[in-house]
Amino acid sequence: MNMPIISIILPTFNGEKYILQTIQSCIQQTFADWELIIVDDGSTDDTPNIIASYIASDKRIRSVKHPSNKKLPAALNTGFSIAKGHFFTWISDDNIFYQNALQKMLETLNKNPTTDIVYADMDIINDTGQKIGKWPVRDVKLLGYRGNTIGGCFLYRRNVHESLRGFREDFFLAEDYHFWLLASENFIFYRIKEPLYGYRQHDLSLTSRNDEIINKTQEMLKNTITITQKKWLKAGILVHMAVNYRLQKLYKESLKYLLRAFATCPVGVLLYSPKLFFLS
Repeated sequence: MNMPIISIILPTFNGEKYILQTIQSCIQQTFADWELIIVDDGSTDDTPNIIASYIASDKRIRSVKHPSNKKLPAALNTGFSIAKGHFFTWISDDNIFYQNALQKMLETLNKNPTTDIVYADMDIINDTGQKIGKWPVRDVKLLGYRGNTIGGCFLYRRNVHESLRGFREDFFLAEDYHFWLLASENFIFYRIKEPLYGYRQHDLSLTSRNDEIINKTQEMLKNTITITQKKWLKAGILVHMAVNYRLQKLYKESLKYLLRAFATCPVGVLLYSPKLFFLS
């Protein structure tokens, strides 16, 4: 196989319900010089057969299988460890790229050689694929304050992944947020204000596990705050932790972290977080 321009990683676990649509969205891209690496994370449903049928029909698709379920960050690390592309992205097994997604993101990176990461707005789709809302992503400076503002549609240069050494496998449910927080310390982001992706909202999606996500996010943020250098980012993380403590009704902890945020970067807190905190 020749060296592809873009490597797409598709981690899946029992994804038979939607993965066909996800794979088709990759195949139908207007930009065709890609490889798709599907990481089967121990599926027990018909997912392996679906994967096999696509591998047989398209040489750009290959797969690797975990003997047991190792969770999303491990599956991503497995996929990227064998990726050959100059640019990286990944997609969940229930979401879809729009046809021009890869082309638009790659063109943007090529036109902006100092940019390392591009990310794009998304549409929210339902169980049947119908558009039910919009998800405009936010400025990277809101990343600490408002959680994962990067969303699910992105493309970045290979050196970003290599520099960050992949995903922390102990931060399952917050692995992508952690990755973007670290990336924002040293790399340049560019937002594409156009929906290039369908994000599926359904009861089985990982983002429906709110309590688990809050707990794991708090654990991840406590770790990240110790290594963050930029004051605006550190203050944002502290505000986010304050909000999460407030959601958990731990009001003393919430106030403590909010005061720490003010002490770290008062301008950033006043600019980016008042509504987030007081209306949460």
